[in-house]
Amino acid sequence: MDSELVDLDVQLASPGPNQAEIDSLLAYVDELRQELAYFDDAKKRQVIDLLRTKVVLVFEEGQKYVDVSCVLAVEPVRLSIRLNRK
Repeated sequence: MDSELVDLDVQLASPGPNQAEIDSLLAYVDELRQELAYFDDAKKRQVIDLLRTKVVLVFEEGQKYVDVSCVLAVEPVRLSIRLNRK
């Protein structure tokens, strides 16, 4: 039990990724986004499932948003909904 508390204290004391690590991850995510453009719908669905992606539709002050989270995100990310009307 004591070792678990020590491990938890160490994890909580960690400030998380530094700005350079965040920038590097964001650059990698941008590369992945570009590559995903070539995936068919089945491959895109597989990526979403593997990341255990959760999407929650939010209506706030007359606007529609989706809060998106996955195993890579600690907190959900809010995205505006853009409707493509043809």
